Amino acid sequence: MTMTKINGEWMTIEQLDSELRGLFADALFFPNSMLPESWHGKKEWQLVGEDSTKQFGRSGTDLLKQFKRDHAERIERERHAVERARRVESYCQQVEESGRFEYDEFVDDAISAGRPNGDLSLDIV
Repeated sequence: MTMTKINGEWMTIEQLDSELRGLFADALFFPNSMLPESWHGKKEWQLVGEDSTKQFGRSGTDLLKQFKRDHAERIERERHAVERARRVESYCQQVEESGRFEYDEFVDDAISAGRPNGDLSLDIV
């Protein structure tokens, strides 16, 4: 394992890489004009250089956090869609075989948590 001493503190290369990535992301500024409206930031930044104006935007770190939140929500929605499709297929098979179906444990757990109320089996006529 390779160690490097930074500011009197020993760090592995992996720790140093993570630290530098975080510092770099914090240093990046993305003005609202470059971002979709739903990602606009409310923080005001003082730009330096030729065009030293104040602009609203977000840091790279903020954008990474937003992306991770949005990505996690999308993955969860996809997981629920796959689970719903699996249950529908199971219910259809039960109806074809016996003319009735019973909710599986996924729905039983939802009902025991208070959503929705109702009988756990259904006869198809």
